[in-house]
Amino acid sequence: MVTVSPVDLRNKRRALRLTQAELGRRLGLSGAHVYRLEAGLRSVSFPVALRCAELFGSLQVTYRGRGFTLTAR
Repeated sequence: MVTVSPVDLRNKRRALRLTQAELGRRLGLSGAHVYRLEAGLRSVSFPVALRCAELFGSLQVTYRGRGFTLTAR
């Protein structure tokens, strides 16, 4: 399981001036899925975590025992 900090994801998206729908398209997700990630209602798969890190360039993917965490660098 991958945990995305809702604040980090939201702040990074806003810094790029993307809507949730636009970010979703870039990640291969729906805008509703992005909303649930930002609200902390869903966890993200590892492939999506890697796409986030690639897109934002300043997110770090870290293994945390049972899962992975995305954090701002």
